[in-house]
Amino acid sequence: MIKQSFISVLFFLFCNIVAFGSCLQEGEKSFQVKIDDSLELALHKKTVEPLANVEQSLSSKKGNIWSYWQAYLWMCKSVYFASEQQDSEAKENLEAGINLLNQVHNKTTEDYALLGYMQSQYIRYTKGMESGILSVKSKRNANKSVKLDPNNIRGWVVLGIIDFYTPKQYGGKEKCESYLLKAIGLPSQNIVNKYRPSWGKVEAYSLLLAYYNGSDQKDKVRQYYQMAIKEIPNEPSLKKYENQ
Repeated sequence: MIKQSFISVLFFLFCNIVAFGSCLQEGEKSFQVKIDDSLELALHKKTVEPLANVEQSLSSKKGNIWSYWQAYLWMCKSVYFASEQQDSEAKENLEAGINLLNQVHNKTTEDYALLGYMQSQYIRYTKGMESGILSVKSKRNANKSVKLDPNNIRGWVVLGIIDFYTPKQYGGKEKCESYLLKAIGLPSQNIVNKYRPSWGKVEAYSLLLAYYNGSDQKDKVRQYYQMAIKEIPNEPSLKKYENQ
């Protein structure tokens, strides 16, 4: 089932999202890093309070950029609740973020990428035909992201995630390599700005290495591992490929 293959997506995010801060420029923290740090603290302390505190600071802010970060925050809360096996709360937060982004008029490339990502995660809470419909929607939104900006790493990463976790009998595992290779060649941000997202690089390398490892292409595992550690050194999720 498509649904079952996408269950891994949420936990893939869970394993990598807290490492983003090390990939960004030094100086004042970006808004993304503030949220990522609050997720890391929540996971460490086993309480949602750090994320709730950031959410409170967002409550009075208006505008599309703040809708993006509210949705991103709810995605992080979903990750936290999933880690605590609180599935109803995880589903509720993910659904809230999707609904919020769906309401945004004149969506940007970033809005479409995040929306596609969250929809791909939400598949784990759907059944039957609903799962297939949501899979199509998530892919459509990721394609809209790259159409608006072919140099947005996040659109390509989401396309890679969707294809990677789609079973071969449903047409998966055919394009993820090309999508992820495209992603690792792009910058995390086209314009450095603390209010813009920068996620994607860790996911791109992690999935690409998982794809090559799973298809027993050890030479490529070694090749892209070396590239990865030069670009994002000390990234914990990549260490398992160190001695391949």
